[in-house]
Amino acid sequence: ERKRLAEEEKKRLEAEKAAMAEEEAEATRIEQERLAEEKRIKQQLEEERLRREATAYEAPNLDDLDEEQAHVVQLYDEIEEVARGEVEELHKDRGLSLTSEVFNKDFRDKLDSVMKGYALMESQNRMEA
Repeated sequence: ERKRLAEEEKKRLEAEKAAMAEEEAEATRIEQERLAEEKRIKQQLEEERLRREATAYEAPNLDDLDEEQAHVVQLYDEIEEVARGEVEELHKDRGLSLTSEVFNKDFRDKLDSVMKGYALMESQNRMEA
């Protein structure tokens, strides 16, 4: 009887370990998908930034873009507004010029930082949807 109970307990523990391994594998897969999505979003935002820097920027007609492109343009506009507002406030508080090279560098740095944060939030939102 003890031997049978020990075998049952051993099988139960093995099944539990297998289930835990499956859950860990699924969690790892989900996290990898989220990271891939975050990377894709960062790349899209970076492409939008480079496109704007390379050309005399004209806001596109969002109706001419597919849904995802339009979303990236809108998201980038929001990111740019947030970053510019934060840097402008900082420079005004310090009495610094809003047109200097220092302002432009601070703005680019803040833009990169805000883009990373937005990409993380956006990827998490997409994974939850």
